[in-house]
Amino acid sequence: QLPAPMTAMPSIEGSFRTAKGGNVPTRVAVNVEDYTVRSEDQPTFFNPMERAGERQPLISEMESTIGPPGIGRLGLSRRPGQMRMTFDNPWRPREGMHPGHVRHGRGRAGLRNRQMRALVTRLRGDGEREKVLVEDWPDPGSPSDNQVRTRTVYSGVTNGTERNDLIRGNYARADDALPAGWGYQNVGEVIETGPGVRGLKAGDLLYMSQDHMEFCLEPEDGLHVRLPEGVDPTHAALFGMASVGMRTCRHADLRIGDRFLVVGAGIVGQLAAQIAAVMGARVTLCDIDARRLDVARQIGAGEEVIDVSGQGWEKHIPDSSFRAVLDAAGVPGMEDRLIAAAERRGTVLFIAGRFKVEYDFNLGQRREITIRQNSHFDNSDLDNLCRLASRRTVDIAPLIQDVVPVAEAKGNYDTLRDEPQKLFGTVFDWKDPR
Repeated sequence: QLPAPMTAMPSIEGSFRTAKGGNVPTRVAVNVEDYTVRSEDQPTFFNPMERAGERQPLISEMESTIGPPGIGRLGLSRRPGQMRMTFDNPWRPREGMHPGHVRHGRGRAGLRNRQMRALVTRLRGDGEREKVLVEDWPDPGSPSDNQVRTRTVYSGVTNGTERNDLIRGNYARADDALPAGWGYQNVGEVIETGPGVRGLKAGDLLYMSQDHMEFCLEPEDGLHVRLPEGVDPTHAALFGMASVGMRTCRHADLRIGDRFLVVGAGIVGQLAAQIAAVMGARVTLCDIDARRLDVARQIGAGEEVIDVSGQGWEKHIPDSSFRAVLDAAGVPGMEDRLIAAAERRGTVLFIAGRFKVEYDFNLGQRREITIRQNSHFDNSDLDNLCRLASRRTVDIAPLIQDVVPVAEAKGNYDTLRDEPQKLFGTVFDWKDPR
């Protein structure tokens, strides 16, 4: 039977940190009527009261495994006049942390209360956001099942995604979810393997779609690629953005001789231009930043590299000329120009973050335009990117502006937030001494 205070409370809400998916904040609602624990931020559902296929009666305490086995347990314990969520693993509130968030340690012997370095976004005193290195982030612990534990060697800044979060863009986390990590370019060495791992071994170097964390748990079937000896790990730290470029070019379905317009000579645009050239396309790359255009000319992937500042677009980008147009810049109000540049039945691809895409319907209809978006990348994109990088047919080196100790990361993130045009490819070295 439900205790009286609980029957009047159909759900209990709170926030906690879980190692599921790489130390991300998750808000849960606990429904005491059907015994389910529902994550509001992640597509994960837990039923804490079913044991061996049988539903158990709800009493004054229940538990549910959170994340991979052994990471932590959610305890809902009745106290006089209140209900609260606790962990059976030790935890303590973190200074500056939102009151609804707690930290937890690993419950395994030898790993309890371990901490690690991590780059996290947090609120400043003035309400703005900053990204800094902290030394006391919860360690994810030892691997289980098919997981490997990695030690980060390098990680790369995802300029668009991470700036979007810093300036509260269209896919930024809410303030009450901070502090939290964010990123997907991590190069780490395997240092421990779970009992179910078959192909990976200690010493393997992986690019992973993981956060800026000193240690990570990566499933053997996760989104990663094992790096061959011929790939520079600092270059691999930008494989995430390169793979976004790869996926975009594959969506464009480019053929030999197709004209391909890339708008925006940032990291993704530069790499998409190179990949498109390998596919046989005739690439035009445009931007308003002279320095980035100089880098593009140095690489040589674009048959045309055009400065479209001032009246440059009108002079150099003819209408109805390109089989596919990639918008890697995200400049508001450019949609009609992009569609006008595409040939009839051409494709316009949007990848830069924005809240809305608005264009003249009749313009698109007359050209029977296809609008494409892509969200991320998959293992086949990574495998193909790694193959091209190992053969030097995709050149990442000229795109790397800074390789800096991770302890100096805050300065780079301040620049990314306030003066993004000054930042290019940025790689953090995690091997520096504490």
